[in-house]
Amino acid sequence: MAKLASTVGSRLRPPRQHELRYATELSNSLAQALPDPQQLVEQYGAHALDPVWVSFAPQKFWCHWIPVQIWQGHFLRLLANPYDKPKEELPLFMPGRLVGTEQGKIVQRLQANVWALSFCVLDYDKGDAAFDAVIARLIELGLCATVYRSPSDGKEITKIRRTGPDGKTLCEPTVEACLNKLIADGFSPAILGDVQIIDDHLLDDYGTVWIVVHHNPIAKTRVVIVLAEPFTRRPGESSRAFALRWRREVMEPLAHALGFAADTARFDTNGAFYLPRLLDGVGSRYVPGDALDLNGDKFAEWQQAWEEPRRRLEAERRARVDERRTAEPARVHANPINKRYALGDLIWDCANERVRADKRDERDGLIECECPFDELHSNAGDESDSAFFVTNSGAAGCLHSHKDDHCVADYIAKMLADGWFSADRLEAYVLPPRTSPSKTDGPDLYAVAYGL
Repeated sequence: MAKLASTVGSRLRPPRQHELRYATELSNSLAQALPDPQQLVEQYGAHALDPVWVSFAPQKFWCHWIPVQIWQGHFLRLLANPYDKPKEELPLFMPGRLVGTEQGKIVQRLQANVWALSFCVLDYDKGDAAFDAVIARLIELGLCATVYRSPSDGKEITKIRRTGPDGKTLCEPTVEACLNKLIADGFSPAILGDVQIIDDHLLDDYGTVWIVVHHNPIAKTRVVIVLAEPFTRRPGESSRAFALRWRREVMEPLAHALGFAADTARFDTNGAFYLPRLLDGVGSRYVPGDALDLNGDKFAEWQQAWEEPRRRLEAERRARVDERRTAEPARVHANPINKRYALGDLIWDCANERVRADKRDERDGLIECECPFDELHSNAGDESDSAFFVTNSGAAGCLHSHKDDHCVADYIAKMLADGWFSADRLEAYVLPPRTSPSKTDGPDLYAVAYGL
C-alpha cells in the first residue's frame, strides 16, 4: 500500500527529471517491498495497517520532497532496518503529509505545505539521553515508539563560531570562553569533560572563523513516537498558527514528560530527519506500547504539568525584558511600544543577502531571514535555518530557545550593532502610530503567539 500525494497547489517550480525519477522509484520500491499484513499486525499491533503519510528525500539539501501514504507498520519496519552507509548518503524523512502537488509530482518542504503530522520526532543532542535511558523512559511511560542513535552519535568535535563574516568577535579562543558557550547552549560540564581547543582559526567559505574543540563523546538519540490520530491543520489555519500549536500543545509537553533536554529547534512542523544508520553494530529498537493519544487523560496531565513551568519561564522572561527596557533608555528608539518599523521592507531593501524565504504574499512584509542572534542557536551557521521572521507590522521573533530572552527591541539593536542598516535608514521605515480602535484594543496576534 503505497500512494503518492494527489492534491492541487502552487509555490512549486516545475519538477526536474531526476526528481520525478526518484519519486517513481520510491513508489515502486515501497510497493514491491510491501510486507505481509499479518506479520505487521503481529509485530506492531492492531494499528499496524492504519494509513499514515510520510514524506521522503534521498539526501540532505533536497527542498522538494515526495509525500507517500503507507501503512504505519510499514514505516516502523523501515525504521527497524538501519542503513550501513555514511551520514551524507542517508535518506531523510518528514513525519507528515505535505500538500501542494499533483499526482506523481513533488512538494517543497515549507511550513505552508504541511497539512498533517503522523509521528512526533524528538532529537536529544546534549548527551543526557543515552540510547538505553531513553528506551527505559518510554517503557515507563507506556509509549509506542522507535528509538535509534542519531547519525552523529558519539560526536567528540564541536565547532564554535569565533567571528562572523563582518569580523565581529563572538567567542574568544580560550578554553574558558568555549566551555561557557557550550554550557549556554545546554551542555553539562560533567558530560563535556575536559574541553580542548584543537583549532582556533578555521575559516569557512563565507568568511566566518570557527573554533574547533574536543570533548567527551556526546550521546545523540532520536525518538519517533506514534500518534493515535494525525495532528491535522484546521480549516483556514495559517501555517505559523499550526506550527505554534504543534510546538505549544504537543512537542513541549511531550518533551517535558520524557524529561531529557530535547533540541527545541527541531519542534517545527517541517522538520527533516535522517533515517537510522547502523552504528557499531547497533541499529534501532522498537518499543511496544500505546500510541500517543493527544485527546487522552494521560497527555492532558502532561500538558497540565508543563503549564506551570511554562508560566514561570514566561514571567521571568517578561521581568528580564522590563529590566532591560528601563536600564537602557538609549535603546528606547527601537522599542516597539514607542515606534514600529516596516521591518520586512527594511531588511529586504538593506540586508537582502540575509533573507532566506520571501513570504510577503502570505502576510504583508513577512520574511524569514538570518537571526541576529544566530550564534545562540544550537545549529549556528546553518543557512537553511528559517526560524527567525519579521513583518511590516513591526513584529519580529525567533523559534529558538533564546526567544525567551529577547524582544523586538533586542533584535533591532543587534541588527544596528552588526551593521545590517544604519539608524538613519531605520528611521526611514518608521510606521505611523496606530489610531484604529480595532488595532489599539486588539492584541497583535504574532506578538501574542511568539511572546513578543
